[in-house]
Amino acid sequence: MKRNLGIIDTYSAAQPEERIRLILDMKSCWESVMNGYRHYLMLELDALRKSESMRQVSDVRVQTSNQRDPTMQRALMEMELETFLDSEWPLHEFFSDADDIEFMHERITLYRTMSKEFGIVIAHLESKNEQMAILMDFIESGKSIQNIAEERELSRKVVRNIIRNTKNQIVHLSLPYFDGATDENVHRGKASSMETL
Repeated sequence: MKRNLGIIDTYSAAQPEERIRLILDMKSCWESVMNGYRHYLMLELDALRKSESMRQVSDVRVQTSNQRDPTMQRALMEMELETFLDSEWPLHEFFSDADDIEFMHERITLYRTMSKEFGIVIAHLESKNEQMAILMDFIESGKSIQNIAEERELSRKVVRNIIRNTKNQIVHLSLPYFDGATDENVHRGKASSMETL
């Protein structure tokens, strides 16, 4: 978990282009990182919920006639927390007067941003072409440049250039949709993409 939180902190401090490259470099384990972070947030939210009374949220809370059933109460609480993590509702809709509500708000907002941005990069990675297949062999299958070159009967230099150019294209395509991207970031991403084509 500490390693995952280190990755999360790196992501949080990174500029939009750096975040895209981090997702590309860690694509094979990114879902694991996100699942670990989600689990951490669920534990933190659970602790907050236990330490204070939760407001009634009529469109999420399911009423039950058997309030003494701890299994049912636990299931309802987990459903509420899952719904909250996947929604855009602010923390104060669920909690009041929590000492660390601001810290949790930042962490949850970061989780939502990471999920959204990961989805953007993945959407661009789903293109079906030879260059993308080579990139996916490299970042997802973990094949070396040498192995890819041998399998595809290409030189190492060609494979290396294809990987670099395709990553730059993904940056260029994804950047406009990333939080914190400015016109300057987008222009720089486009320039770096064009330089290597």
